[in-house]
Amino acid sequence: MQRLARRFFWWPGLDADIDQLVSDCDPCIQRLPDPTPVPPQPWPRANRPWKRIHMDFAGPFLGSMWLIVIDAYSRWPEVVEMQVGHMTTSSVIFTLSTMFSRYGFAETLVSDNGRQFTSDAFAEWCRSHGVIHKLTTPYHPSSNGLAKRFVGTFKQAMLKGGEEEEEKKVCLLKFLQRYRLTPHPATDQAPAELFLGRTPRSQFDLLFPTDLLAAEKTKEKDKLHYSHDAKEKKIAIGAAVLIRRYKGGQPAGWVRGTVVGRQGSVVWEVKPSDRDEVWRRHSDQLRLARTVDDPEPQDDSDLPYDSTTQHNPEPQHDQAPHYDPEPLYYSAPLFDPVPPNDSDRQVDLTVPELQSALLDAPAAAEQASSPPSANPLSEPPKDSEPLLSTPSVTTQQMLRRSTRVRRPAQVFAPE
Repeated sequence: MQRLARRFFWWPGLDADIDQLVSDCDPCIQRLPDPTPVPPQPWPRANRPWKRIHMDFAGPFLGSMWLIVIDAYSRWPEVVEMQVGHMTTSSVIFTLSTMFSRYGFAETLVSDNGRQFTSDAFAEWCRSHGVIHKLTTPYHPSSNGLAKRFVGTFKQAMLKGGEEEEEKKVCLLKFLQRYRLTPHPATDQAPAELFLGRTPRSQFDLLFPTDLLAAEKTKEKDKLHYSHDAKEKKIAIGAAVLIRRYKGGQPAGWVRGTVVGRQGSVVWEVKPSDRDEVWRRHSDQLRLARTVDDPEPQDDSDLPYDSTTQHNPEPQHDQAPHYDPEPLYYSAPLFDPVPPNDSDRQVDLTVPELQSALLDAPAAAEQASSPPSANPLSEPPKDSEPLLSTPSVTTQQMLRRSTRVRRPAQVFAPE
C-alpha cells in the first residue's frame, strides 16, 4: 500500500499515516497471522532427581486416557492408564500420591491449564505437601515441551503393539523398560542411571560416561535451530498490544489490550480493552499495536526523492580532519642549522665527526640519476624508496661549529 501511494502522492509522514490507517482497520487485524515466534526460553536445568516434574494427559488413545509424568533431571517417565471421563481432581491426586509414595514429593510440578489442575482442591493439596505448582501459558503447548514430546514418543511405541487389553499392558511395560534403559540424547545417560543412581539389571549392559553438560549443549542447539526467523520482542508493562483470542481452543482473531503485568521472561498478564478481566499470554501470542502517541520512526522513505542529492552528495565539512600516519624514519640533519651568515657557511672537513659521517653515507647516493649536489648528504638516493612517505627536508644543510658534546651522526639509510 505504501509503494502504491508513493507512486502518485507524497506528503510528510506518508508512511506513518498509512501504518496508522491499517492499524485502525479491525477486519485487517482479525486476519493477521501469528507473529514471528520469539526465541525459546528453556526451563532451568534441574540439579537432582524429582526436583521438577512435567505432567500432561495423552488421549483419548487406545480407548483410555494416559497420565504422563516426566522428571526434568533424568527424563524418567511414569505412565498411568485412566478411564475416559474419570480424570477428576481426586483421581489425579490419588495417582500422584501413589507415585510420590515411591519416590517422595517433587519440589515443582508443571502442568497445563486443565480443569483437574486449576481446581482449588488440587491447589490446596499441592500447598499442604510443599509442592510448587506452575501452570503453562494457555494454548501454548511448547511451554510444556518436555511432556508434549514424550506424548508423541509414547503413542508411536504403543501403536506397534496390539489393541487387546493384555497386549496394551505388556507393550506399555516393555516400552517403559527400554526407554528407561536407553541413554537419553539430552544427558547421554539412561534415565534409570540418573534417577535411581544405579544401572538396573537387564539383558543389556549400557555403560556410558557421565556428561551432564550435554543437556546444556542440546538446549543451545535446540534454541539455535528452533527458528532462524525468531527475534526478540520489546514488550513493556503498559504497552498497547494486540492479544490473540481463542474460542473452543482455536485461534479466533485478535483483540486490543494493554500489558498489565509480567510473570516470566516471555509470559505476560494482559487486559483486553472490551473485558474486565486479565489474561495470561505468551510473547508469541502478542503483537505490538501502533498508537498515535508512538514516536514516528525516522525513515528516509518519507523524504522526497532527489537524484542530485543521492548520487552527488555534498562533502561533509564537519568531519574530523585527515592526518597522515607518522612515518617510520625521518631524514634528520647531522648538525643544528644556524641563521644565514656568509662567514659560517664554509664547511670544515677537518672535523673528525664530519669525516666519519661522510664515510658512513650509503653508497646508493652515488648512483642517483640526478647530478650530485654540493653537499653529498643533502638528498637520499632515488633508486630506493623509504618505507613510508616522509616529510620534505631541506636539500642543503647549513652547518656550524659548536662546543656541545659531539654524538655519532644518525644518517637516514633506507634498506
